Amino acid sequence: MLGYKAPSERIFVGDLKEGDVIISHRSEKAMSDSVIYGHSALVARIEEDVSTHMPSALVLEIDRQHGLHRSVLATSNLEPGRAQIHQRVYRFKDFNVASRAVTVGTVWLSRCHGFQRGERQKISIFGQQREKMVDGVDVYTSGVYSITSLPMVYFGNACYGASARSYARKLNFQYMLQGDIPQELTASATSLFTGVTCTYLPIAVYQAVLGESGSSINMAVDARRALPSDLAQYLDANENWQFLGLLTKI
Repeated sequence: MLGYKAPSERIFVGDLKEGDVIISHRSEKAMSDSVIYGHSALVARIEEDVSTHMPSALVLEIDRQHGLHRSVLATSNLEPGRAQIHQRVYRFKDFNVASRAVTVGTVWLSRCHGFQRGERQKISIFGQQREKMVDGVDVYTSGVYSITSLPMVYFGNACYGASARSYARKLNFQYMLQGDIPQELTASATSLFTGVTCTYLPIAVYQAVLGESGSSINMAVDARRALPSDLAQYLDANENWQFLGLLTKI
C-alpha cells in the first residue's frame, strides 16, 4: 500500500492507552480504497471487562446511527462469513497532549444535545451493530454525523490549508479559552455540510489542544475534509506519531 506503513506488529487491547487513534478498514480493501468501509475512533479508557475479566477499551467515535458516542471496542473479527476488519493503531509521542485530547472529547460528549447515560443500550462498534448491552456507558448524541457532507469529504482536499488552519485555531479558542464545544456537534448546527464524519473526531480533539501552530506540526489535516485513509497516511508520515501495528483478538 503505497504511502502507508505495512503492519509488522500486532497489539492487544491491554496495550492501548488513552489518546490512541484507531483507524479501521475492511481487510480485503486497500486502505486508500476504504472510503465506505473505513472508520476512525479515539481510545478514551482501558478497563477490565466485568464478565471476562479481560482488558476492554472504551472509545469515542462518531457514526451515522448514534452520532458522537462512547462505546466498547470490539477486537474480534466480524461475524463468520463476513470480511475481517483491520484496525490500525497510532500513538502520539506526548502522552499529556493525548490525555488532554481525550478530555476534550469527553467534555464534548457530555455537553452535546441529546446526551444520554444508558444502563442498557444497543451500541455501534466501528460501524457494526452489536447486541451486547453495556452498563453505564455513555451513548449517544444522535444527529451529529453529517451524511450530506460525505461528497464534500470524498471529493475535497484534506490538506492543512487556510480554512483548516483557521478551524484549528477556532477549536482551540473555543475549548481552551471559552470552554465551548464546536457548533457542528450540536443541534444548533445550521449547515447541511458540517464536515462531521467519523474522521472528524480524532483530528478535532487534538487540534483543540494543539491549536493552529501545534497542529501544523502534529495534526496538519483538515478535520472537515479528511477520510480515514487521509488521516492514516498523514500519521504514517509524521515522526511524532507511532504506528503500533494492528489490533488483534485477545
